[in-house]
Amino acid sequence: RRGRWADVGMKRITWTALLVALIGGVGYVMAVQALTPAIQRLYKNDPTVIYAPSHFADARQYVLICMQGYNVPGGPPGYPTLPTLASSRLSWMPVYPLLQCVLHKFGGVSLIFAGPVLAIGAMLCALFFAVLTLHNLGVPHPAISALAVLIPSVGAVWIYLPGPEASFLAVGMIALWLITLPAPAHPAQAAVRYALCLPLGVLYVLLKPNALMMFFALCFAFVYVSWQNSRRVGYTFGLWTFAADLLLAQVRPRMVRLQSARPICYAWTPLIIAAGTILGFAFWLAYCSVLSGVPFYFLNLQYNYWAHIYSAGNVREIIQFFAQAFQPSDPTNGWQRDAAWALAAYLVALLPATSKRVPSLIRVMIVLMVGTLVVSGVARYAVDRYLASTAIVAIGWACWLAPAAARKRYAVIGRTDVLAFTSRQQSCSVVIA
Repeated sequence: RRGRWADVGMKRITWTALLVALIGGVGYVMAVQALTPAIQRLYKNDPTVIYAPSHFADARQYVLICMQGYNVPGGPPGYPTLPTLASSRLSWMPVYPLLQCVLHKFGGVSLIFAGPVLAIGAMLCALFFAVLTLHNLGVPHPAISALAVLIPSVGAVWIYLPGPEASFLAVGMIALWLITLPAPAHPAQAAVRYALCLPLGVLYVLLKPNALMMFFALCFAFVYVSWQNSRRVGYTFGLWTFAADLLLAQVRPRMVRLQSARPICYAWTPLIIAAGTILGFAFWLAYCSVLSGVPFYFLNLQYNYWAHIYSAGNVREIIQFFAQAFQPSDPTNGWQRDAAWALAAYLVALLPATSKRVPSLIRVMIVLMVGTLVVSGVARYAVDRYLASTAIVAIGWACWLAPAAARKRYAVIGRTDVLAFTSRQQSCSVVIA
């Protein structure tokens, strides 16, 4: 009987998610139709532009990749001939142009409009899985809260409609949904889920390399969700003790067995997704190196050709850069505007992490993702869409803006914080008894 009610509830939330996706998709298309004419007027004097999406330079490169493939030019006049210092289409990842090619060749959609069509489909997918993720997190009224994804400063899919950001957001939302699902009831279900996670991680990073910024957040999710699953089978200690037990279980397994009963139930989903991102990035490094004949060509291209804000991990330069945002305004100082814009983008992303209304899992993942991005120094011109299209920010805002009525309280990590999975008991293979 309990299983029957669970099935009814799952069907209800699935149909609700579909309805929200359709409503949000209609609003998304209406917003696009309103924004397109204004953007098009920016290029009215350029005879080479037929249709101008907002992020025109990137969109053109994706179309050229679909038509001509990748290239390794020798560089424009005045540049050294070393390929690592020349602009190449290898800066753009392969999954998005591949999707455009499939849509063009098998769907009959013109490459001029393939980007917006993909973005609309990705937006529907992102809204659908946002509702399911919020339901897994126990957020009240997930259908209303999921619409926070449509906020431009959060989802970043209105401003950058035809680019890969919408697809990247959708894949990130699927990853969060898998992470917040209840523990599999049977080994066969676990095998299917884990088999999906690895290619999902590969797809995630081959859409945009920004998926690497989620690596430490995904590692934390592995520890945190494993702790929650273990509590359901009898583990009674806090998060930090559980982290120590995880380490001891790998280093000194006999030592753990001598202690009192501490059952550990692993949640491998986040870790497999993280492994997929590393595997996908390793493949891309190898492919670029073979194509260009230069070892680590992709990394050299990023660090030599594209401007970076500061050296990775240089705390002094990081402080100096962001301090420019508080100096008296100077119209000639472009770096000052970059600093203010980047700081605002980081604050928008971090706001949900300051509230206990947001589950601790999401709060800590946001902080780790933002911290990784800040330390890496890879974002200068596009830090806003780097942050917003990771899906974790959209989910954080949705939890924060959710109606407060009948809201569950989320305590500090290491105390009584529980990730609100479904109430039915889940079986789990106990590794350490």
